[in-house]
Amino acid sequence: MKSHPNKPHNSLFINTFQTPATAASYLPQLLPTSLSSRLDWSRLKLTSPAHSGEDLSDRRSDLIIEVPALMKYPKMPSAIIIFEHQSTPHERMPLRTAAYMMRTLERWIKANKKTKKQLPLVISVVMYHGNRKWNQATTLRELFFHNVDPIDEIEALLPSMSVILNDLSQIPPEQLHGSVDAVICQRLFQAHPNEDKVGALKWAIERFGPDTIKFITHIIINYIWATDLRLRHIKNRGKVIQILIEELGEGMRDIRAEYIEEGRQEGRQIGRMVSLSRLCQLQLELKFSPLTKKQIATINASTPEGLERLLVSIFEVASVGEALEHLDGAA
Repeated sequence: MKSHPNKPHNSLFINTFQTPATAASYLPQLLPTSLSSRLDWSRLKLTSPAHSGEDLSDRRSDLIIEVPALMKYPKMPSAIIIFEHQSTPHERMPLRTAAYMMRTLERWIKANKKTKKQLPLVISVVMYHGNRKWNQATTLRELFFHNVDPIDEIEALLPSMSVILNDLSQIPPEQLHGSVDAVICQRLFQAHPNEDKVGALKWAIERFGPDTIKFITHIIINYIWATDLRLRHIKNRGKVIQILIEELGEGMRDIRAEYIEEGRQEGRQIGRMVSLSRLCQLQLELKFSPLTKKQIATINASTPEGLERLLVSIFEVASVGEALEHLDGAA
């Protein structure tokens, strides 16, 4: 799915959760256990998010996800999850979602008109990432009885539909759940536009470990590229990376220094070597271009001392070859 250049939050959300494994790492914990435990998350699939019809021509939910029931629950209907994100509270969110739900059911019935299957469960999940707590309705009934006590006999006549709201403004970063990319997406949504991006990078590396440094850094750099007005007009990825590397330089040096010291204190030569080697590869690829197999092999064959010299030199060298000269055997 292509990113929308003017909607970086939407692009980050879709590019993250359109991966079935990522969606499956995040959604089950938001649903009631009695439901999530009966669904086969290994068979999760995405369907088109577009809603046809003139009345919804300007509305699109972000992702529509279908999850079938486990085989041992043959009478259990499948679940269709309408999964979207909001950066501001929506005054009539349940009504908007109800429109999505009806359109989704109409499309499902049309696609399954030759069968007598029971209707699927259609569920709305909203990831909210505003700066303040969500303060709008999450059920349709609240829209009919706003700030007044409902009358039981009348309320029984009203449609019942709830939105499952995950309010990121009320969740501490350490309690974010899901796979690495799911958590990074939520953490970036939480971040203030002026928040130190090196801090976000460091937080992610500390949580998930050095093995994920390259993956995490690419996600964060792509996000900064999309949200920083100074960079959005630049088409050359290499130039953007060079600018960010220079700006993040001191912070990245601090991160490298911490991992070097951590390796020394642990005294575990193999673990230290792997961390240092991956850090070297990450920094070289971010500043220059993907490394060749030969260059990677050269880095992996070096000693910890040689790798440390390379890390110290990265911000001063003009090429990969010049950086590799700082490995073992160099003057």
